[in-house]
Amino acid sequence: MTAVDERRVPDDHVACAVDTLALLASASRLRIIHALLHESPLAVGVLADLADLSLSATSQHLNRMRRAGVLKATKDGVNVLYELADDRFVNLADAAFWYAEHMVDSDHHHHHDDDHRRHQIPDRAPPRP
Repeated sequence: MTAVDERRVPDDHVACAVDTLALLASASRLRIIHALLHESPLAVGVLADLADLSLSATSQHLNRMRRAGVLKATKDGVNVLYELADDRFVNLADAAFWYAEHMVDSDHHHHHDDDHRRHQIPDRAPPRP
């Protein structure tokens, strides 16, 4: 193995990162995730209302995230309740919302020249308490 090979990220790590980020690459799923970050577990109907989606669309998003292992579903009588199941995914989602909040807030408070970078990317999101 060469020095370059040792520094190269393994293909399976890249594939996993792509799959995980694809879960976050949907405004509808982000609204669902945001709701679950703040209150959990929640029923499909509540999540549909909070994400402004139909029950069918909400169920499709929930099933995709459940199959990916980031949500768990439990039955409560006739309702199915969902909650985030993977702390690593919770940390990633928190970091995405933290980043967005700071980028949007900085846009409202600062004027940016077209010649300069629009956003300064923080070194890392703060750790979750």
